[in-house]
Amino acid sequence: AVESKSLITVHNAYEAIQFLASECKRILLVTSDFHMPRALYVFEAVFASQGLSFEIEPHPAESNGRKAKKKQRLRDEIDALVRRTPNDLKTIKGVNIPLPSKKRLDEAVSQVNEMLAEI
Repeated sequence: AVESKSLITVHNAYEAIQFLASECKRILLVTSDFHMPRALYVFEAVFASQGLSFEIEPHPAESNGRKAKKKQRLRDEIDALVRRTPNDLKTIKGVNIPLPSKKRLDEAVSQVNEMLAEI
């Protein structure tokens, strides 16, 4: 199933829960390659906050375009991970989504930096 009404990743993760069968053990997370580290970070946080422990299998879709544009998108993703995501996790009324560990944040930022280095 695809959740398509949300405008930000944290809402997308939260709304996706309704599509998951109780016997579900694994989900496939599909998004652009540059967005995958943050999407995975957010989905893990949202699912953990709801007591869900699915295996989240990332399936990044390669983004095409100019190198300069991709570099900027990746820099924007780092900014979003560090600055926006902590606030985004507080936007679902009545739902407490704790920040993942600093180590987990560092892993996500490192993944984005690795993509930047490859360009």
